[in-house]
Amino acid sequence: MLAPPADIRPPAAAQLEPDSPDDEPDEALRAFRDAIAAYSEAVRWAEAARRPRLESRGRLAIVRLGKALDKAPFARTTAGVSQIAGGLQSDAVWFDVAARYASFRAATEHALRDASSAMQALAAGPYRGSSRVSAAVREFRAETARLHPADRVPASDQQILAALRASERALIALYTALARGE
Repeated sequence: MLAPPADIRPPAAAQLEPDSPDDEPDEALRAFRDAIAAYSEAVRWAEAARRPRLESRGRLAIVRLGKALDKAPFARTTAGVSQIAGGLQSDAVWFDVAARYASFRAATEHALRDASSAMQALAAGPYRGSSRVSAAVREFRAETARLHPADRVPASDQQILAALRASERALIALYTALARGE
């Protein structure tokens, strides 16, 4: 197991808690919260890394992003979300994309674009009533639009990290909308 640098920590648990201590989340919401916290931890590790470790830490973040998407309430009933979540976690899919573009960086970009599509489906479906979710998912989609795996111009480390952070904010918005009953 990778150990985070001493100064890198996931967001405070308060960011992922309901407004009231009496609002104990159900088991599905708790599992989603825990998956987001694990993803946040992986994003912090990626932020602290430099090449070549950034590639492996980026992969860990993508796997955990897939797990968080898989735990999102309504993921299994929203078209395409479960399939994308599974693909993000699959080494076979990862290596297939990396081989197709001859780049692990391109596989990261492709995975982030897929994740933004899954979050867009959630935002347009069961979360459509939340303006916070819509705004956070729009921001994530804007960050992934800056990634260009098809034209073989690799994204910079900063672009990858910006997209990872934007996806984290989108996941937190999804969780918050559910926890607050939006």
